Amino acid sequence: MQILILALYFLFLVLQQISFANLPVKMTDKGICFSPEHSNYEKVKNYIKTFKSVEECLKAGGYIPEQTSKMKKSENIKYEGKIYRDDRIFVMNLSKGKVEINNEIFNKFILVTYRNSVELVATRADHFDTKEDAENYIKKVEHETPLISQNGKPLSIPNNVDVWQFWFNWLKTKNLNSAISGYQNLSYKYNLEGGSFVTDNYITLVISENNPTLILEDTTNQN
Repeated sequence: MQILILALYFLFLVLQQISFANLPVKMTDKGICFSPEHSNYEKVKNYIKTFKSVEECLKAGGYIPEQTSKMKKSENIKYEGKIYRDDRIFVMNLSKGKVEINNEIFNKFILVTYRNSVELVATRADHFDTKEDAENYIKKVEHETPLISQNGKPLSIPNNVDVWQFWFNWLKTKNLNSAISGYQNLSYKYNLEGGSFVTDNYITLVISENNPTLILEDTTNQN
């Protein structure tokens, strides 16, 4: 029954995304970009241009409406044809979740990697038996994320220093958060700040032989 519910929920998400995918992003005469997911999308009747994606609208000089995001236009970082939320090209979320293997469901800790663009698209998912295992993995790899300020290369870290501590301190100076902190990077359509320290799960991941990267987003408890 639980698997059936998950399958139906995933089908709903797929149909919803297909519906959104067929609708254009609208740019008003004031340069505001309204995506199909925005609550006021249907109310926008007088618009001057349409685009296939939010990124295209932003590249054309538009910006995200305040109801969807508090990210200021000056904070949008353009890099290689995409609009990024901050200097990092990828970010990660760590949360509790469930993994389905051979029709058996196991409680796991799920680490999902996202391209840190405005759309925040998931690109990878890893699962771990314990939180400690997940955090140890984060400490080994998070500092290797490519940075826009480094032209797509990782942060330059001096020799003979604690690599993790150096990276963690760098994040703090940029007012950014590590995945190890519990901070969840969220889509602007769900969270005006683009993320939050939440106690409820954000991601439930189901992995099977036929679909090893099936990701279900539970937005019911997001702030």
